[in-house]
This record gives sequence, structure tokens and C-alpha cells, in this order.
Amino acid sequence: MSKLEPKAILATCGSWHMQQTAKAFEHRGALVEILVTDKNSTGIAEDKFRRCWPYHVAMKPFYHFASQIWREKAAYACFPIWKRWLQR
Repeated sequence: MSKLEPKAILATCGSWHMQQTAKAFEHRGALVEILVTDKNSTGIAEDKFRRCWPYHVAMKPFYHFASQIWREKAAYACFPIWKRWLQR
């Protein structure tokens, strides 16, 4: 009887620590895919990394020109973009 290895698909809409978690899963051979809105800052293999560009483009002005409260409100307003992208 063979032992089944657990595998993980990670999806996040703005969690700063998730890429480090994904990198640890990848190092252990357990990462199937990561779906995020940020750039690949931890060097995860390109075939396992998916970025939600529509969400990123919609949020970019808020990242650069808005206060924290407006960034948070924009993130909630843009969540349907993330949801539609994730569902496809």
C-alpha cells in the first residue's frame, strides 16, 4: 500500500505571508498551485504561480495614491473581480 502525499492549492486576495507558505509547500513537493494578486516575490516556479492581473490593475492606483482606509474599501469593492477570476 502506498502512502498518499498531501498536496495544496493556495488562493489569497492580499495575504502578505501566503507566498512564504507556498514556498515551503513547494520545497516539500506539496504545492500544486498558488493563486494570488501579488507578484511572484519568493521565486515560486512559474508553472505553479497564477496572478490575478485584473484585480491588481484595478487596485494599483489605490496602492500608490490612497490612504490605508481607502485601500481597504477598494479591496472590498474589487473582491468580485477576484471572485470571477478565481471561478474561471
